[in-house]
Amino acid sequence: YDVLITNTTIVDGTGRPAYRGNVAVAGEKIAAVGRTSSRAARVFDGTGLTTCPGFVDPHTHADLSILQYPLAANLVMQGITTFVGGNCGLGLAPLDGTAYAERDIRNYGCDFPIGWRSFAEWLAVVESAGIAPNYVPLVGHNSVRGSVLGLEFHRPSTERELGAIGGMIREALRSGAFGVSVGLDAAWPGHFAAVDELVEVAKLARDHGAYFTPHTRHHQNQ
Repeated sequence: YDVLITNTTIVDGTGRPAYRGNVAVAGEKIAAVGRTSSRAARVFDGTGLTTCPGFVDPHTHADLSILQYPLAANLVMQGITTFVGGNCGLGLAPLDGTAYAERDIRNYGCDFPIGWRSFAEWLAVVESAGIAPNYVPLVGHNSVRGSVLGLEFHRPSTERELGAIGGMIREALRSGAFGVSVGLDAAWPGHFAAVDELVEVAKLARDHGAYFTPHTRHHQNQ
């Protein structure tokens, strides 16, 4: 084996109680778990430590900074090996205009050029960056709406704009998005969407067998 972790407390994710044993790694895969006494190029003493499958962070905005920090050390050092991005209606693809996405990038303290338009192109760029964690992408309604309406999104969409929003979401779902997220808080593009628009977005998720993840709509006077 390449790596052997010995005498560690193993939580294997099956639901069985934790147990003491070894974990052997060959290449990029776990090759053996439990009572194994084989030798390895690198051996780590896991006494007093716990070894378990990586954690999944279902609500994060790491996709907004993953191109600038592809190793995602802040996630990996916590044991997070999979993150869901595109929550709250936020994301960086697909794009028509780029002003809204560029504003999001600046707001998150990042600095990198936008060189994609479709969701498929975005995923290709992310993959080519060599990111460390697994990425479960959602397509964000806020970002699509901001892309279509620009920074003057403080109004209902027109019929033409709604058609463009729908087309972009369809492309994202066909290209690999696991679902559609919607954010309805004040000052976000989704806050100004009419109910009919939100219903159409939900129908798109349903028709593609995808998740629909809505954020709350906050009214300060309630």
